[in-house]
Amino acid sequence: MCGIAGLIGLDTGKARPTLGRMVDRLHHRGPDGHGIWLSYTYSLGLGHTRLAILDTSDAGAQPMHLSDCDLHLVANGEIYNYPDLRSDLEGKYGITCASNCDSEIILHGYAHEGVDFFKRLNGMFAFALVDGAAGVMHLVRDRLGIKPVYTSTRDGVFVFASEIK
Repeated sequence: MCGIAGLIGLDTGKARPTLGRMVDRLHHRGPDGHGIWLSYTYSLGLGHTRLAILDTSDAGAQPMHLSDCDLHLVANGEIYNYPDLRSDLEGKYGITCASNCDSEIILHGYAHEGVDFFKRLNGMFAFALVDGAAGVMHLVRDRLGIKPVYTSTRDGVFVFASEIK
């Protein structure tokens, strides 16, 4: 179990401390690490707490990025079919993964196939993927809603997290 959090539209001076408090409240969901990424261009931030299971190295830390195409991800859950997806993406597109994490497959799949790749995911998951080049964020949950994502908008600020608190 990991924790994800994020916000859009908060004043840049308040974004880091606010997101920091959100991540701190999710610490029990992922005691193995935490991280924050902010885009001042889009007044957007992502936060993550990590429970390291598949790849316990720093290569699996989140927020995870594909900097060559300005993609950023925080994810919670498990992609059951990620070995098959990884093999397929390596064969079709020649991708090279930096980790053994299922989360990285989401980034590479989206980079090559767009949102249609999300239909190929089998598992229990919730994630936020920011496509900086397109100026969009995708907030995605598994079909059954096993992994929670709560959202709220107040005073023009959109927030989301794995827990409502």
